[in-house]
Amino acid sequence: MLRSCGKSLKDYPPMPRADTSLVLGIQNSLIHDELNYNRQSLAEEHVRLMSTMTSEQRKVYDTIMTRVNENKPGVFFFMVMAVQGRHLSEGPCQSHYAQKVR
Repeated sequence: MLRSCGKSLKDYPPMPRADTSLVLGIQNSLIHDELNYNRQSLAEEHVRLMSTMTSEQRKVYDTIMTRVNENKPGVFFFMVMAVQGRHLSEGPCQSHYAQKVR
């Protein structure tokens, strides 16, 4: 929580700090932060977004997901259209979807 605000316990000298030799995976805090998301919320958003796809978008989605599910490599290029000042792929879950797909 502190790191997301650009702070650490070092910024609060009276606070005790953890013994890093006792904390497993202290070097993997960025991975922990990236994986710390609400799967239920993402699943609900996924269903909602799937219902709004055009047939062309669904074809692209199915192509990518088939490659992922079959564990086959692939390179995909996307052209993103702007809608009301926002990109279609913009949002807090975008990187999580990308991480899950990798």
